[in-house]
Amino acid sequence: MKCRINPKSLRFRVTLTFVAVTAVLFASVLAVNTWFLEGYYRNYKVQVLKDAYEEINAVVQEAAERDQKEMITGEEEDSGGTEVINDPKDGVTVITGDDGNSKRFNMKPPMAGPVLQPEDRGDRDGYEEKKQAGSGDGAEKTQSENGSDSAEKTQSEAGTDSAEKTQSSAADAGSDDDEDDFSIATDPTVAETVRRLRDTSGISIVIYDSLRNETLLTSTADARKLRDRVQRYIIGQYPKDLDVLYEDENYKIQTAFDAFSNTKSLESWGYFTDNGTVFIMAIPLDSIREASGISNSFLMRVGLIVIVVGSILIYLITKRITEPLADLSKLSERMSQLDFTAKYSDRKNAAAEVTTLGKSMNVLSDRLSSTIEELKTANEQLQKDIDEKVKIDELRKEFIANVSHELKTPIALIQGYAEGLVEGMAEDPENRDYYCGVIMDEANKMNKMVRQLLTLTALEFGRERTDFREINLTEVVRGVITANQIRLKEKGLSAEFDGAVPQMVLADEFQIEQVITNYLNNAVNHAEGEKRISIRMERDEMRGVVRTTVFNSGKNIPQEELGKLWQKFYKVDKARTRAYGGSGIGLSIVKAIMDGHHQAYGVTNVSGGVEFWFELKLAEQETPGAE
Repeated sequence: MKCRINPKSLRFRVTLTFVAVTAVLFASVLAVNTWFLEGYYRNYKVQVLKDAYEEINAVVQEAAERDQKEMITGEEEDSGGTEVINDPKDGVTVITGDDGNSKRFNMKPPMAGPVLQPEDRGDRDGYEEKKQAGSGDGAEKTQSENGSDSAEKTQSEAGTDSAEKTQSSAADAGSDDDEDDFSIATDPTVAETVRRLRDTSGISIVIYDSLRNETLLTSTADARKLRDRVQRYIIGQYPKDLDVLYEDENYKIQTAFDAFSNTKSLESWGYFTDNGTVFIMAIPLDSIREASGISNSFLMRVGLIVIVVGSILIYLITKRITEPLADLSKLSERMSQLDFTAKYSDRKNAAAEVTTLGKSMNVLSDRLSSTIEELKTANEQLQKDIDEKVKIDELRKEFIANVSHELKTPIALIQGYAEGLVEGMAEDPENRDYYCGVIMDEANKMNKMVRQLLTLTALEFGRERTDFREINLTEVVRGVITANQIRLKEKGLSAEFDGAVPQMVLADEFQIEQVITNYLNNAVNHAEGEKRISIRMERDEMRGVVRTTVFNSGKNIPQEELGKLWQKFYKVDKARTRAYGGSGIGLSIVKAIMDGHHQAYGVTNVSGGVEFWFELKLAEQETPGAE
């Protein structure tokens, strides 16, 4: 069985909505990952570098102050009369012994020195202008040739010159004993801090002593590369694509691109607040792109799995929800086709609202069914009334036309013969008697026809009540034959009837007498050949009826004319009917009487003639109170 998906169904739309929402959600996450994660990561790492600087600087400063105090305490113990003078403005401590000699200790970071803060440091445009003005032929030559060996040589010379100038400045300041200086390399607290930052934050750190031109501490294998880079920064050699993100009094945070390794990193470099210690810290930024790519790939795979599995689950879940709705839809469709036999069957998984709606539709279906049945009955009755009215109108029109036609001929004859009498055309008594006889004969025919029409109209419109009584049909037939004996003899006919057995039936005696009389008159008028008329009765115990048949010898009636015989004023042979004075109403009266008795009647062509018949209910077959 094929599973056909309707794009307009609730299941399909809910599933499609889930797929669209999930796809948009994952696409948004991918977009955020692609466009905003790197910026967030970079800002986060800038803060990490700030925190790292503050942490290392605090440790270095604390260790330097502690070492300085130990040095001052040692000097005081060696010289009994020592005078210590602190100069807060200059940041210098002067110790004077008993011999009058003095030693000066610099307690302020040498930030204003010629090497640690070179002129125009950080202004790379100014530095480029000075280089172009001839401040250093070797550096200019190095930049123009773009040679890595020359750059290293220039950096080495710059570092050596800076170290020599720093040492000269320190000598001028009165620091003539190098062994008294503080060394970060031997301080375990600083080393432990550097190691911890490397392990927890992935920071590559190089601490460089610009006075001695030596690396004090490092947490990376690329210490020389970082030291050379910070030396270039100190003398003002910055790459063109440098982007400074943060700048403080003592340090900067910037992004740098390494052309050799084709990597981008985040760097922090500057000075600690001690005696000229330079540092550089670096965090690679390329890892965030790789992490973002991996994250996007993972999210795409997870998203596809979620969409596929979720769509299947949503489709199955909505199937359980929409099945009762589908039942209601089918029910409403059948109700729209006026089929109220269908009912909603409650489902276990159906929501309470759907169940309530289904029960309401069942009640609505029952009420509509009963209402429509009542309307059908009313419409049928109305249609019957309309049909009856139409029938009455048609009968009235037909009656007027037929009566006009039937009365036209006798009235014309009466008028003609009456005018002849008036004009004296019948002068002798014999002609006058003939004229008067024609007039009387036509008047009798009209009177007979009018009486028949009145009888037929009364029967058709129910104005003549049918009085059912138990009668002896045999005696009624015998009485009709006796009353027509004279006419039968005039026509040279004989009527055969075997009425030895009485047949008791329920009928209106006067109306049944009219039926038998009309059948007998019709037989007399159409009997030919043998000129034989026979009447017989046949009892049908199974059906509880008696069939009375009137036969006359002669020609058969055309088969297509048999059904028309019961219509008013219909005549098979109009010339013959005119000859015997028939009006074409007799058989119509038979039809109306038998319809009032609700019994069968008809005509049949048989060998040698025609049979007209009718049936009546046996009296003993009728239940009591049938009247």
